[in-house]
Amino acid sequence: MTAGRAARLAIIAAPAALLALNLLVIPGYTGDDAFIHFTYARNLAERGIVSYNTGAASYGSTSILWVVLCAAGSLLSRDVVLTGRVLCALFTIASGALFAEYLSSTLRLSPRCVLAGLTVYLGNAVMFRWMLTGMETGLTLFVAVLLLRSWSPGHPLRNALLTLAAYLDRPEFILLPVAWCLVLFIRRREGARREALLYVPALIALFACWFGAASAYFHALFPLTSLKTGSAFDAESLLRFAGVAAGMYPDLIAAAALLALTGRASRAALRNVPPAEMLLFAFSAILLCTYALKGTNMISRYLLIIHPAVALLFVRLLAADGSGRRLARGAVLIAGAQTALFLSVHLGPIRSFVGGFQSVYASLGRRIAAEPDTGAVMAADVGMVGYYSRRPVIDLGGLTSTHTRDAGTTADTAIVARYRPRYVIARLPSPAIDSCVARWKAASPALTGAAQLRHDRIGRLGVMGSAHDTYDVYLVRLLWAE
Repeated sequence: MTAGRAARLAIIAAPAALLALNLLVIPGYTGDDAFIHFTYARNLAERGIVSYNTGAASYGSTSILWVVLCAAGSLLSRDVVLTGRVLCALFTIASGALFAEYLSSTLRLSPRCVLAGLTVYLGNAVMFRWMLTGMETGLTLFVAVLLLRSWSPGHPLRNALLTLAAYLDRPEFILLPVAWCLVLFIRRREGARREALLYVPALIALFACWFGAASAYFHALFPLTSLKTGSAFDAESLLRFAGVAAGMYPDLIAAAALLALTGRASRAALRNVPPAEMLLFAFSAILLCTYALKGTNMISRYLLIIHPAVALLFVRLLAADGSGRRLARGAVLIAGAQTALFLSVHLGPIRSFVGGFQSVYASLGRRIAAEPDTGAVMAADVGMVGYYSRRPVIDLGGLTSTHTRDAGTTADTAIVARYRPRYVIARLPSPAIDSCVARWKAASPALTGAAQLRHDRIGRLGVMGSAHDTYDVYLVRLLWAE
């Protein structure tokens, strides 16, 4: 067997091998946020309405396109969770296949170089972590590579449709028009002005239709979750952002180092890249700046949206010598670094989550579903609770409901007094549920007592840099005076 044929077979086998490895190493890992999408998808499939455990439409998902796809798939499988996980994996693998095809057809790399580039693309610890969770991450990767493969200056209407589809997958893609206008300005070639004049009106018309439909259906223009991801620009948020970016992308650091060290030669390799690549590079740079300036509460999966651009930049720079040796060595180093990152940073929190948070919250949701009443449940972690309980949820995080927005506060005492939930799930860093109940009773004269239904303990979550090693989780039924 020739080396080229072996490389082609490896390119075909790599995605399937990665999927099998994921099933072996972290089976059953989904994630609480995935169940927000699952609940919307289930309600859409069962009742024909985009809602979160209520009778009225609600806009609490940042990926309406993902919700629709999961709902449609679940009509065949009859299992929303399974559908979401399978689709997430399929889109992730499809994005890798499309990325490899782009390296072969557009960059005209040899099969061995394509395999090295695919190794860089697939060998990302965060992508591996989320590829079977049921989140929209797989679709986001696919959309980003589809933009790379299908964007054409000669087809402004198609570009506008791609932009809208990308936005319906992730709100961050609303920055694509800014990036494209920047690319047109940089290129300044003949016809660039005409492209902008055709693309911008088509885009405005499409987005006007979407925002009009969203306003009529949801009575909102933007999803609730998109309004909750930022705090403010400060040193702490900037350091966290830099830490997440550096920890997720050693290839980004390596690419930046190559640009700095090789200077003119590296810039020459990027000077004549296709417009679609320039778009993806510009979009990624603008998005990173937006995240940093907005003070986004950065979670590693947010950065998967720029992963195709980072992998492509790395491949471009290391393949510039034409031999493929530097790219092959770089791919091995990056894959090794990402493996070390997964084992040291991701694996522990994932197993803690699956064995703790995930099992506990699923059982809490089922416990509430078994209760004879139909009262609402108040919680800060709402994904699994809402899905398994099938109850109206009072979301203290403001991600899936407007309770905190309407009340003008996130204080649990005020929310309890105003909305009178029947159940409360409290996750506390120490066993202090009695003090919580006392505070609620002091703020709500109609609250006559509380019955503790469950008490569980879960391990460290590894989310948002929490320093707590364990949490106490309580399920409480509140007793109200008639």
